[in-house]
Amino acid sequence: MKTPLSPLAVRPREAWTLLNCGHSFGFELLKKNELESYLDGTARKITVESIHRYIARRLAESKKVLRRSPRTRKQVAAGANATKHVSAT
Repeated sequence: MKTPLSPLAVRPREAWTLLNCGHSFGFELLKKNELESYLDGTARKITVESIHRYIARRLAESKKVLRRSPRTRKQVAAGANATKHVSAT
């Protein structure tokens, strides 16, 4: 049984569709070397593997942000009480 082949490289428009981003932002990613590309004659091609790596990096970065120590209910309540006890004199 044969498995379907997926492309190794795609044109910019298809890459931007895969990333759900616009033309300008996509070319910014190329300029910042976030994505790998090459010229095939006059056609720019972006490697699908670099798209996957970019998404993996973004996911890893978002997990770091989410891993900040969450405040406990007591800390949240203490913060709310602190603002209630401030008197306006």
